[in-house]
Amino acid sequence: MHAHVVVLGAGYAGLPAARLIAERSGARTTLVNASALFVERVRLHQVAAGQRVRQRSMAELLDGSGVELVVDRATAIDTGRREVVLSDGGRLGYDVLVCALGSVSDVDTVPGAAEHARPLATAEDSALLREELVDARGVAVVGGGLTGI
Repeated sequence: MHAHVVVLGAGYAGLPAARLIAERSGARTTLVNASALFVERVRLHQVAAGQRVRQRSMAELLDGSGVELVVDRATAIDTGRREVVLSDGGRLGYDVLVCALGSVSDVDTVPGAAEHARPLATAEDSALLREELVDARGVAVVGGGLTGI
């Protein structure tokens, strides 16, 4: 019997990990992601600027891979029972768990950032920033990474 591998997060690490695990190991593979759409984080600045960015469905990206997609959020991991607890109350058992949940923007460490800064870590962040930019008189960009540039 093959193991059941559960991958949490379908970003740049989780999506290819799930596909490769399924294809190379033959393990039953389940990918848990909060959205049915793939979020291209490197393009979120374009969304914030009002540019149209192609949206790709997770189903399309997983087609033919053998990976089962569960659109939900993991709210807890019960290591004793080897289960992931989902936001809908369901539980998903696993033999191997891959946690590829990515990063978050920290607006709490720097005083004033939570009140005045707008992160670009999620599609929702980008949409909110786009709305605010319509009436903005000026913008200061903090950070010199790909998004900041």
